[in-house]
Amino acid sequence: GRGAVIRRVPAMRAVHGSRGSWMVERLVHAGHLFAFDDDLRSAAPGRTQLEPVLAPPAIDGAAAWSGSATPASGAVATATGEPALSPAGGTAAAASALRYVPPCRIAVLAGEEPNARVYPVLRAVALVAAQHVSVTVQVTGVALDADALRIHAAALHIGDRTRVAAAADAPAAVSRVLATADVAWVVAESDDAAYGMLDAMAAGVALVAERHSISQRLLPLESSGSFAPSGGPAALAAHLLALATNAERRAELARAGRAAARRWPIGAMADGFLRAATAARDHAQRRR
Repeated sequence: GRGAVIRRVPAMRAVHGSRGSWMVERLVHAGHLFAFDDDLRSAAPGRTQLEPVLAPPAIDGAAAWSGSATPASGAVATATGEPALSPAGGTAAAASALRYVPPCRIAVLAGEEPNARVYPVLRAVALVAAQHVSVTVQVTGVALDADALRIHAAALHIGDRTRVAAAADAPAAVSRVLATADVAWVVAESDDAAYGMLDAMAAGVALVAERHSISQRLLPLESSGSFAPSGGPAALAAHLLALATNAERRAELARAGRAAARRWPIGAMADGFLRAATAARDHAQRRR
């Protein structure tokens, strides 16, 4: 054929040549779009005849820096109503004797990841709540078993602090959930991780991300976000407690995150797609 097929490779994913894609590349020439140059360098596109092109993840920043950006991802939003708060364990008198800490609202962005990626965060929230710190959590994702998550939260005595949404929704809903969040915890991978992080940073929400190649690229300095520590729920709880009880630190991360999001403009992504389309067009014209 005279045409060309352009395949976009998700972030942190390798090019896998299936039988179907191999047959397509025998019939027409193919090229690949990569999210990061590390992905491009480690790829082995095989039979592709077109030069691979970078199209990095991006955020439409026209309104992002004022906090009204349209989210980059198609992540799922939760109910915007804040759950009723009640200390987990102990008595009301004991809780009132402690220094008042404003509620900290946590948005967990799971993308296409299963419940297992969310459970450690819920356990960390339970440990923080046991310290009479007011925290709520909103879990979002498209592959979650919502009922199982609610049961897990109830078993941890944070059922009244937890909201789960496991159905698809419009991208605009992401801005609604982030608008009510103080901390965004991204447990997603691949493109969901990249766009979830960018959404949170552009919205001015303190970011916690799993440590992997995508987060290390988007957060070269931890001043614009933080990495979830290893070591299980206790380590995660200590990290979360430090953020939940320190509004100034969250504000610093929010400001730095917005500045970091500026380094990923939508124009760079659009340029990559344009260069790939132009290469495919030029290739088709040469074969006429």
